[in-house]
Amino acid sequence: MASLNTMDGLAHLKLRGLVAKAFNPATVSALEPFIEKRSEQLLDEIQRGEPVDFVKAFAGPLAVDVIAEALGVRGVDHGFFRWYVQCVTELTSGRPVAGALLSDYLRGMAEFTTFFRRMFERLRERPDGG
Repeated sequence: MASLNTMDGLAHLKLRGLVAKAFNPATVSALEPFIEKRSEQLLDEIQRGEPVDFVKAFAGPLAVDVIAEALGVRGVDHGFFRWYVQCVTELTSGRPVAGALLSDYLRGMAEFTTFFRRMFERLRERPDGG
């Protein structure tokens, strides 16, 4: 299964170009308060003076939460979104995948699809977000 994480060359550039359009300066500027708040929360969770895997503790969660926020995923739904992204990342890593993870992924795929279908229906009903 291919993803932006595992693509190379022209395919990567093409998909990256599409993703980049969603993160134009205006969008990033609008997300700035969320990014600052979430960054502070994640930094507060890191124990001072202790070794830390920066990507696992900060950069990874921040990136996924910012993407979720940009897609309209709010608050408590971030946990679900992170879980699903973790499943997809594992499945596209090129490493062997345990049967339990594959089962979780398939279940999650159905839940993820339902989640976004409902979100899009709400947006169609109330495009202003109200």
